[in-house]
Amino acid sequence: MDITPEQLEELQRITKQKNDDEEEEDTPERVAFRTQKIVQNDGIRALVRLADGASESTQLQVAMALRQMAVEVPVRGSMVQHGAFRVCSDLASSPTASVKCVREAAWCLGKILVTTNPNVLTEAQRLDAIPPLMRLLQDHKADDLMHFEALLGLTNLASVDDATKNRITSEKGGVRTLEYLQFSDHELVRRAATECMTNLLPHPKVIEHLRDPEKLKLWVGLSEDYETDLATARAAAGALAMAAGIEDEELAESLVNKSACIRVFVELLVCGQPELAHRAAVGISYLVDLPTAVTKLKKEGAIKALKRLLKTAQEEKAMWGPVAGVAAETLRAVEAAKEADPSEVVVEVGGDGGFDISAAGE
Repeated sequence: MDITPEQLEELQRITKQKNDDEEEEDTPERVAFRTQKIVQNDGIRALVRLADGASESTQLQVAMALRQMAVEVPVRGSMVQHGAFRVCSDLASSPTASVKCVREAAWCLGKILVTTNPNVLTEAQRLDAIPPLMRLLQDHKADDLMHFEALLGLTNLASVDDATKNRITSEKGGVRTLEYLQFSDHELVRRAATECMTNLLPHPKVIEHLRDPEKLKLWVGLSEDYETDLATARAAAGALAMAAGIEDEELAESLVNKSACIRVFVELLVCGQPELAHRAAVGISYLVDLPTAVTKLKKEGAIKALKRLLKTAQEEKAMWGPVAGVAAETLRAVEAAKEADPSEVVVEVGGDGGFDISAAGE
């Protein structure tokens, strides 16, 4: 297709390409202005139409243009409304699209889903977006920002219903992919992966994951690392609290007798962070029906810690008021709870030389 000098200049302006003699610096404000102008002039629909039956190179350019548009939060709703979300789902799953096109399209989906209420999407749109996002997480050539935004999008989708949880966990790699990203070198990727896993609870595959004492070590470690990364600790502690409330004997056994979960719950009660203390109190309240857990809770000083938490809540009501109610109820429950019969409790020496109280006959 022939193109006039004027058209070339306009394309360069829109796509931020410059001639060698251009010295004017582009800015985020100018990019946002151009994007808004494109949207106002029906540019999204034009790109959607262009993608239909396009060549491989055109598909890539469409995906890149849409991904760049999605950087601007205010236009993401229009992108969903005008078909860009559907086109990106199609491109990200197309067997004929290039690897780069698939990556760009999946990244665009992640960006849109970061701030879009997933309930405004149809069920088909939600479910179709999950496989491309999971593949992007497994793409070792994708950078941390791509992984981060894909994880945020999945976290949003995981909060909707069992159908989205099932789709995420049934994808190839599933929970293992998210677990792998919890070990990322980038703090935000670790946090987003942890939040996504937490939102998947109480899915059976995540419960199965948490039954493994070796897997629990990571969650316990993230929970007690609140001085370094409070947001990740909040998500991890929330997951442990939710796990404590799930009726699953094997999971309860791992939480109570095969991990440091109870110790960490007690520590979080007095860590100075209301959100963590609240999660810890809720987690403890779920465990008081287990005599062995009660024995460990009292041994770790849960009653003293809960009383200290209540005192703090009374003295600093503005900050700690919302925690007071659950702390008081949990304290009463722990004090009234039945401990394990001493004849049913044995003291075992752990591999690290420490002592562990466990129910006899395990």
